[in-house]
Amino acid sequence: RERNLLRLIVDTTPLTIVALDVEGRQMLANSEAQRVFRDELPGDSPDFTNSQFFISPEIYRRWLKHQHRVLSQGGLNAPNPTLVEVVSFLNQRGETQWRQVTFVPIFTESGDYTGVLNISENITQRAVMQGALEYQATHDSMTGLPNRRLLLGQIGDAMAQSPLPALAILFCDLDQFKWVNDSLGHDMGDRLLQEDAIETLRRELLPIATIVTPNLPEAALLTGTPIADTKTDINHQAEAILKAGAKAV
Repeated sequence: RERNLLRLIVDTTPLTIVALDVEGRQMLANSEAQRVFRDELPGDSPDFTNSQFFISPEIYRRWLKHQHRVLSQGGLNAPNPTLVEVVSFLNQRGETQWRQVTFVPIFTESGDYTGVLNISENITQRAVMQGALEYQATHDSMTGLPNRRLLLGQIGDAMAQSPLPALAILFCDLDQFKWVNDSLGHDMGDRLLQEDAIETLRRELLPIATIVTPNLPEAALLTGTPIADTKTDINHQAEAILKAGAKAV
């Protein structure tokens, strides 16, 4: 009776639960895991021995390293025996699905290691909401451009990671922009920052500009390229602005 109740609980949980032996062979897969294998994962059912269950070879290698640490530090009594990873994959509908995967080593009462319990939870909605919140915190709501917070963070990262002794930061401003906001209203000022205004800026002002000093996101908009993250990219964007007609960048 207890075994039937336990199986009922395992099969009704919204989590996928898979037990693998020490050779990577499947010992148990609950109903949700079988549904995900059938309806979500692209292609044929995964081969557990080559780590295809939601996880990349890199994550699988991390699990093997973690497993070795657990076994070498006392197995059942080792500190922090579980490993948690967040992974994503494209399901059969072409949608990105995010899952939090927990690896739990399985030991007998006598302490013998017999395999691993692989438990995963669909956290796609949570990941999408978190991504939206992070985007809102680091981008201007009207233009979609990176804001000061993201810019300062990227500058800090670049300074920490760059092998170069100095970094190029391109700065751009709109003359009399405050006057436009104060006299014509912020709605009119907002229109200057939208896509059609940016295209007008490329077409009408760059050819007659004496000097153009855009920051990294603005240089990307003016040249229609991704935001530069190397000195070479910065030089290419500056050359593109010069070719558009500006006398200096």
